[in-house]
Amino acid sequence: MANFMDSIVYKRRGLVFEEADIARVLTVVNNRVCGKTIGMMKVDMHVGNCGWADRTKWFVHFNATENQWRKIVDDLKVIRVWGNTNIPKDCVGQVYSTD
Repeated sequence: MANFMDSIVYKRRGLVFEEADIARVLTVVNNRVCGKTIGMMKVDMHVGNCGWADRTKWFVHFNATENQWRKIVDDLKVIRVWGNTNIPKDCVGQVYSTD
């Protein structure tokens, strides 16, 4: 039953990455999430600058099922951190999440 629920229950996800990685991250998220909806669930994605002192950090927030999220984590090799303060200043090529 858990495997079935992992494919239909959506949760809000977030990624933080360097400005240089925008195209790569959005391509993977778009391929894994957009166009793959059930019923009336619409894709809702927000992208922007984090607004921190380091202006090179960007974020993307989107809705994804657990199965979609696992595939995104595998594709981007997402690094799990406890909080945004644990993200290093120089992280080109790395993608971070607190999920």
